Amino acid sequence: MVVLAITSVLFLGCMFLVKVSKESVRTSQGLVDKLNAQIVADSTVEAFKFLGSTGVFSTNKLVNPFGDDIGMKGEIPLDGTVAGLGEHTRIQALDAAAKLNVWGCNAGYLAKMVEILSGDDSKGSEIQDCLLDWFDADDLKRLNGAESYYYQTERGSLYGPRNYGAVQCVEELSLVKGLDDPLVWARLKNELLLAPRILPNLNTMDKTMLRAVLGISDDTADSLLATRRDRGYLDFSDVSSATGIFISNLMDLYATGPSRIVNLSVETVSGNARESVRLLVNFRPDREVPFRVLEAAY
Repeated sequence: MVVLAITSVLFLGCMFLVKVSKESVRTSQGLVDKLNAQIVADSTVEAFKFLGSTGVFSTNKLVNPFGDDIGMKGEIPLDGTVAGLGEHTRIQALDAAAKLNVWGCNAGYLAKMVEILSGDDSKGSEIQDCLLDWFDADDLKRLNGAESYYYQTERGSLYGPRNYGAVQCVEELSLVKGLDDPLVWARLKNELLLAPRILPNLNTMDKTMLRAVLGISDDTADSLLATRRDRGYLDFSDVSSATGIFISNLMDLYATGPSRIVNLSVETVSGNARESVRLLVNFRPDREVPFRVLEAAY
């Protein structure tokens, strides 16, 4: 009996050691996969920085003949198209001018965008007044707006309007009356971005943005997008013909080329590990550096 008991204990001990060993192997493999995913993601980011610093920003793409030599691509679209780099890595590059820039936010553009996304044409005037009240320095409420009394007394919030012409982050706008509706904000936030002052790029923005900044119908936007897709770009004469807006006015308010500020997303997979990186990179060189990372999220 003693021998049997000892044998049973040894057997159970061996089984325990085998289980622990398997768990250790799985844990080790998971760490290796995670490390590999991080290395590939970081390498892809550094490669893109090189391409952006030495390449050419055309109408709606980044062109660099060295791309193929370093495992990237010779042409990278700047309209948010997802591009695969091998089996396990994807990048998505979007010109910042394709989004509605909330730095020095244009209240009219944003109000129109809310109308389009919500399908409710009555929201625009209220949203615009609330945004103007949020930004202006006084405490005089517009007809459909909201000032300190609304936020702090009627709603009982611990904050009031910023009373300054720029926001600190995209999420700040979710505090504004009308934009604090979770359903409205969920649709709107993906169309917004905070970057240095830039003109909206007609050749990289999506349909919603195109309609909002030009104030055009769904059909007109479809026509412009078809032209852009077929020919590869839009020029001011295309937009003027479709909208009736004078070319000189278009040139003052919009651009047909990229801002050289890129919202970059990289995703890599290694085994069961996944790594995602998002950067906002300014490729406008100065005397000190060829680019600056304005924002990074891992």
